Amino acid sequence: MPFQVADLAQPAGDVLAQAKTLVQRLNREAPSDDRGKIEWLYQLLYGLPPGEDEIRIGRAAIASASSGSDSTSEAWHQYCQVLLCANEFVYVD
Repeated sequence: MPFQVADLAQPAGDVLAQAKTLVQRLNREAPSDDRGKIEWLYQLLYGLPPGEDEIRIGRAAIASASSGSDSTSEAWHQYCQVLLCANEFVYVD
């Protein structure tokens, strides 16, 4: 099982806890619009601004997760989990 999947499979895994903390910080410090939140997350986590494709994909992910039974807060929690499991956190160049 890959590192990311193994970590997420555990309910008390570090990624879930970090994502929860990240969403709390996002709600306190980031702009209120989705684009601003995505830009804020990329700058904080990766030290780079997101590209237009990354913004489009992020907005679609939030909209899709929010339209189901999940709340907007849960959608951001899921999105933060994805960002925290990116290769940028697994491999060092």
